[in-house]
Amino acid sequence: MNAKQLFAAAAFAASKPLYHNAYKVQAGKAIAAQAPKYMTRPNMEPQRISGLPGIMEDAVKFKYIPAPLTDAQLKEALPVDALK
Repeated sequence: MNAKQLFAAAAFAASKPLYHNAYKVQAGKAIAAQAPKYMTRPNMEPQRISGLPGIMEDAVKFKYIPAPLTDAQLKEALPVDALK
């Protein structure tokens, strides 16, 4: 298992919701109270990736990458198949 796969597997196995950390970064209680609405277990699944076309469009627009990634590049960068 390479480093990317190990990181993804660890993120997938994490059982504590991330919204508990909102208090640690000194977010207001009102903001922290809204976190469970958005940071649900299904939304934190590393195998669930959404919005890539928009993300790549912004990455090209702001010159983080020269062009949108090909399917092969996406499979290499985001090896979600290795988690199945």
